[in-house]
Amino acid sequence: MGIFDKAKKFAENIEKKVGNLDDALKKVGDKLSGEEPELVDSSSTEGTYKDGKQDGLFTSWHDNGKKESEINYKDGKQDGLYTFWYENGNKEFEGTHNKDEKEDGLWTRWYENGQKSNEQTYKDGKIDGLEIQWHENGQKSGEGTFKDGKQDGKWTHWFSNGQKSSEGNSKDGKFDGLYTRWHENGQKKEEGTYKDGEYEGKQIWWNEDGQKSSEGTWKNGKKDGLFTDWFEDGEVIEERAYKDGKDISGKPSFF
Repeated sequence: MGIFDKAKKFAENIEKKVGNLDDALKKVGDKLSGEEPELVDSSSTEGTYKDGKQDGLFTSWHDNGKKESEINYKDGKQDGLYTFWYENGNKEFEGTHNKDEKEDGLWTRWYENGQKSNEQTYKDGKIDGLEIQWHENGQKSGEGTFKDGKQDGKWTHWFSNGQKSSEGNSKDGKFDGLYTRWHENGQKKEEGTYKDGEYEGKQIWWNEDGQKSSEGTWKNGKKDGLFTDWFEDGEVIEERAYKDGKDISGKPSFF
């Protein structure tokens, strides 16, 4: 069940207890004017309201009795620690909201088996800083940095066996500079450069056995220059010339 599904279920649990949520909140607000907060309790949800608004800790439980979530509210808005658990009791994700209900600070997610899935740092609702990702077996799967909600800086990914799968740089959310990918056996798969998210310059591709499979040059994201393709045994399949993305070879293509 995703985060939004859980949030919907949480709201529905409250509504089952108090009936029409909007009308009930008004009645609660009228009743609580100048009084202490009132506890709203049901078989799966518990929390407090003040002046008709959620205020304080709200807790919900799975059907099996295990805790499902703990969410802090202040004046009707999520504010503070926010935690969800799987039905088996393992933590699913945890983070904090600021007073404007935006993610702020460290957010962590886990797989159902208890292994950490990823860690992200937020600033006023946007990812900002280091993000680390893990495979379910515990091997690191990715690491890189964000700036103002966009990938910015070096990014590296790994296969579940620990072998590096890709490495490159991003700038303002777009690939920029040298980018390399590997096959799972460690052989290089692709290498080239990007500019503003588009191919720029020479790009090379290899098969799993290390044999070059394709090579060509790009300009402003378009094929520009000679392109060559090879069979797995190294024999040339064909060579074609391009200009500004258009084939100028003047001969039929093998493909």
